[in-house]
This record gives sequence, C-alpha cells and structure tokens, in this order.
Amino acid sequence: MGPGIYHVCSKDSLSRYEFAKEILSMQDIKTPIKECKLEDFPRKAVVPHTSILLNTKLDEARTSAEMLEEYFSDKI
Repeated sequence: MGPGIYHVCSKDSLSRYEFAKEILSMQDIKTPIKECKLEDFPRKAVVPHTSILLNTKLDEARTSAEMLEEYFSDKI
C-alpha cells in the first residue's frame, strides 16, 4: 500500500442500534434500549441515513464483534 489516508473498519456493518446492543451485551449490561429513527432527533445538519465504510485496500478485516472484544479486553 502506498502513502495516503486509509479508513479501517470491520468487514460487516452494524446499525447504530445493533452497535449499541453489541456493546451492552459484551459488558453484560441488562439495560434495555429502544430502536429509533434519525427523524426522531431533528438536526440542523443533514446526516446520511447510512454511512458504511469499505475496506478496499485491506486484505482481511475482522468482524465488529472481534474488534469490540479486543477493545474491551484492553480496557479491563
């Protein structure tokens, strides 16, 4: 790979709701959360409905769960 800016992300994609649920599950937090829509929180800025990054330059990416597990294992 040559010089430049690379965005690194997991090989799967999660909604904000799925991401939050995964974090709570990994931390064994039983607090229920409710799925909502972007329209439920009006903003002045225009926000894309989905904003998924792609790993086009990396050979093998890990899943979101694998990345979160590693992150939390470093914090304990």
